Amino acid sequence: KHGSYVTVYANLGKLSVRKGEVVKRGQALGTVYVYRTDGNRSILHFEIRNATSPGNITKENPELWLRD
Repeated sequence: KHGSYVTVYANLGKLSVRKGEVVKRGQALGTVYVYRTDGNRSILHFEIRNATSPGNITKENPELWLRD
């Protein structure tokens, strides 16, 4: 949770943080799982959800939240 926002990360092979831990901008959260049996393919699923109104959670466009 980040205030009224929630982030979701799926397909991580290793986590570097724990639930509830305070993280800093740019800090590594983990590493993406690599499918060795599928040509070393890796896919990260990432969502940002806006929960400013209880019962009305909406998905945000994650591209607007990523840095170069």
